[in-house]
Amino acid sequence: SAPAVRGRLLVGVDGDAQAERLVRHASRVAQRRHLPWSLVHVDNGRFFDELARTRLQNAQQL
Repeated sequence: SAPAVRGRLLVGVDGDAQAERLVRHASRVAQRRHLPWSLVHVDNGRFFDELARTRLQNAQQL
């Protein structure tokens, strides 16, 4: 078992194909380390197609 660490885990995602995988991995790491964690997406004005928007929404719902 991993030792407890102080702090928080912050995960940043965009609408790429790895977003859900990254969120799931971050969730497992946070759970093992007993850390609260947050998911962020910063809108930089870049155009998202429908697939990217769906991926981002799915990642945020995990």
